[in-house]
Amino acid sequence: MRLLSVLLAMASTAFAEVTIRQAKALVEPAIAEGMEILGRAVKVSGRRIVVFNPLPWKRHDVVELAAAPDSPTGKLLLRDVSSNHHVPAECDGKTIRFLAFDLPALGYRTFVIGEAESLRVTDTGELKADPITGVLENRFLRIKLDAGRGAIASLIDKGSGRELVAGDSKYGLGQYLYERFDDDNVKSYLAAYGTTDPWVLCKSHLPPANQVPYAAASPKGFALTARADAVSATSTMSAAAGTEVPHAVSTKVTLCRDMPMVDLEWSIKNKSPDFWPEAGWLCLPLRISEPRFRPSRLGSIVDPAKDICRKSNLDVFCLNGGMTVRGKDDNGIGICPMDSPLVSLASPGLLQFHTDWSPREPVVFVNLFNNVWGCNFQQWIGGSWSSRIRIWSTKGENNEENLITPSWEARSCCLAVMVDGPAGTLPPEQSGLVLSRKGVMVTAFGEDPDGNAGTLLRLWEESGASGSLTVTLPTGLKAAKAQPVNLRGEKTGQPIPVTDGKLTFTLPAYAPASFILQEQL
Repeated sequence: MRLLSVLLAMASTAFAEVTIRQAKALVEPAIAEGMEILGRAVKVSGRRIVVFNPLPWKRHDVVELAAAPDSPTGKLLLRDVSSNHHVPAECDGKTIRFLAFDLPALGYRTFVIGEAESLRVTDTGELKADPITGVLENRFLRIKLDAGRGAIASLIDKGSGRELVAGDSKYGLGQYLYERFDDDNVKSYLAAYGTTDPWVLCKSHLPPANQVPYAAASPKGFALTARADAVSATSTMSAAAGTEVPHAVSTKVTLCRDMPMVDLEWSIKNKSPDFWPEAGWLCLPLRISEPRFRPSRLGSIVDPAKDICRKSNLDVFCLNGGMTVRGKDDNGIGICPMDSPLVSLASPGLLQFHTDWSPREPVVFVNLFNNVWGCNFQQWIGGSWSSRIRIWSTKGENNEENLITPSWEARSCCLAVMVDGPAGTLPPEQSGLVLSRKGVMVTAFGEDPDGNAGTLLRLWEESGASGSLTVTLPTGLKAAKAQPVNLRGEKTGQPIPVTDGKLTFTLPAYAPASFILQEQL
C-alpha cells in the first residue's frame, strides 16, 4: 500500500507538470501572436508600445515588456499617444517597466518612447527607499522593514494613519515560517479526523516524536538592499541556508508609484527534495480588533464562522481570489495570494482538524508549499521558485471595491508588446466590451463551443450584488438580439433586444448569465 501510494503520487505529479507545461506552451505563443497583430494594427507609425487590459473595467497597472536591443537603459520617458502626457519608465536593458493609467476596459492604449532624458527625483511620485533605515514609502503607504526577521515591522496607511501590522505578534508581516512535522502530529490528526488508514490522508511510519520532534523555525539575519526608481520603491531581504531552515530564501517588498498597495514576492533557491513531511508559510499578522474573515471561495465570498458545514475543513482554505479581514469598525485589510491559494487563519493549519469554528486571532498564513498528504500530491518538493502576495487597506463592507476588483487586478496583469513599422488602421486607444458596474467577470466571449450560431457571451457576478447590468458591445460587433442560454448552451428564455450596441438585464448575486449574440436575420 505504501509503495502504491508513492507511485500514484509520482505519476499524478508528473502528469500535472506535463499538462501545465503543455498548456503554457500552447497559450503563450498564441497570446504573443495576438499582441503582435494588435500592435501592428494600431495607427501609429514607427516604434510603439501597445498595452492591452484583459479586465472589463478601466484600470491602472504596472506594465513590463521586453525591451528592444537598442533601448536606452535607466530612466526614460514614454508618451501616451491619446493624452499626449509623458509617463516615467525604467529600462534595465532587458525589460521596460512603467505605470500605465486609464487603460480601457477589455481594450488597449498606445505609448511611444520620447526623447531620452534623466528624470528628476521628484518625478518618482514621492517614492522613497532607504537601505539604512529600512523605510519604503509612496504617497499611500509607509513601510518599516525588519531585516532581522526578513519581514515588515510596520505598514501605515498614510490616508487614515492606520497601522496595519500587529506589532505585538511573534511574527512579522511576510515572515517565512518553515515546519517539519513529527509522528505525534500525524497520529493526532488521524485521531481527530477519525480514520485508521493513514495513507489515504498523510504520511505515517515516521520515527517516534521523541527521536525526531516537530520543528518550526524562521531564517534570521537577512541582508537588506533597497532602491527607488521611476516606477517603484523596492527592497530585497535575503537569508542563506542554515541549520534550522536548510534552504536560502528572499523576500522582495515593492511599493509602486501612485498605487495604494504593497507587493511581496517570496523566493526560494535550490531547495533539496525531501520526503519528510514539511511546509512553508508566509505569516501575515494584522492589527485588527474582533476580526471577521471573508475569503473568496469558488462561487461566493463566505463567512467561515457561519457558512461552512461543521465537522468539515476549518483549518485550510483554498481561495478562488483574495480575501479580506475586517474589524468591528469595518476597517480592514485585503490580501491576494497570486500564486499560492491555500491559507490558514490564526495558525498554520496543516495536520490540524478542528470541527467547530471559534474566534480567531487576525493572522493569515499563506501556504507556500507542503508535502504532508499521502496520495495524489507531491511527495517531495525541490528546486527554485517564487510566490507573490498583494496587500491593501480596505474600508467599509463593499465587496467589489475591497476584494473582487483589487484581487482580479492583482492576478490579471496587462499585456504589452513593442512593435516597429508602418501605421495600421486602428485608433491608438479603444475599448472592448464594457460593463456598467464592476464585480462582474467576462468568462467567455467568442465562438460557442456548444455549436450555436453567433457569439457566446458569458458573465459571472462575484461580489454578491444583485442588480441591473448594461453590457456595451465592442465597436464592429453588430448584434440585434441576445438569446439567453444555460451553461450547456440550451435556450432558457426569450431573446433580449440589443439597442445601440447595448444589452441590459438583471444579474443576480454570485450568478452566471450566458447569451448567444445574434445578428438580425
